[in-house]
Amino acid sequence: MIRLVPPLTITDTDVREAVAILKELLK
Repeated sequence: MIRLVPPLTITDTDVREAVAILKELLK
């Protein structure tokens, strides 16, 4: 079980950045 402390606030910008990073990794 993974605990994230402190609680993370995820915004639309964070999501887009994360997706961009994943796409780079999966090339």
